Amino acid sequence: MLAVEAKGLYSGYGGRPILKDLSLSIPHPSLSVVMGPNGAGKTTLLRTLLGMVPIISGELRVLGEPIPERIGDVRRRVAYVPQKEEIGWEVPISVLDVVVMLRVIKKGPPRKPTLEDVEVARRALGLVDMEWAEKRCFRALSGGQQQRVLIARAIASEPELLLLDEPVSAIDAESRHKIAEVLVKLRDEAGITSLIVTHDINPFAHVADYVAILNNGELVAAGPVATALTPENLVAVYGPRAKIVEVGGVCYAIVSDAHR
Repeated sequence: MLAVEAKGLYSGYGGRPILKDLSLSIPHPSLSVVMGPNGAGKTTLLRTLLGMVPIISGELRVLGEPIPERIGDVRRRVAYVPQKEEIGWEVPISVLDVVVMLRVIKKGPPRKPTLEDVEVARRALGLVDMEWAEKRCFRALSGGQQQRVLIARAIASEPELLLLDEPVSAIDAESRHKIAEVLVKLRDEAGITSLIVTHDINPFAHVADYVAILNNGELVAAGPVATALTPENLVAVYGPRAKIVEVGGVCYAIVSDAHR
């Protein structure tokens, strides 16, 4: 079974495609990355997988299930960590409550947390080294700490596929390292696929199994890091402003592009 399988996929709004003729196969379990510059269609891809962006034509399967026909089943098996700035926590809420929340929502009515839900949430916080903060107000945490809590929230829902939109954007180096470490552990020990959308692959280049490069809604390259992340592909997408550095056979791109 593949985590994601797309064939000739077009998706967008009002019949106007954002993703164009996209064909890719993301292995399961894996740590996979979709990268590209501003406007490449990265976030649109995640939202298409979740049934939030209409499919115009082509085929799409997530965890073997056709989209949109089986989107309800897929959403129960997938957890989504959106960009942090998309989340507004106007009401003060504890870190533990944030982590329990998604698990309880997925259970369906009656939506009341059990002792098991709380214990699973605490274990998820432990995975991201945030168990010490369970009683703290979520809003009082640093940006990197908040992002780790949101990943723990997704983990606690026990997904098969974890979708992460710019999970390391504008956070500290320690949190970037910890997030990469946790995603590797989820792949190796729990068989969970993490699909990471980012404009900066560098924190994941040394641990990723699969990379897809998008530009203007089209697939430029896809495959293992060593074959997809070449100087030619990176310059084709980011242009001459990209500085390419090769370390241990892996190419890293230094770019000044914004996310989305």
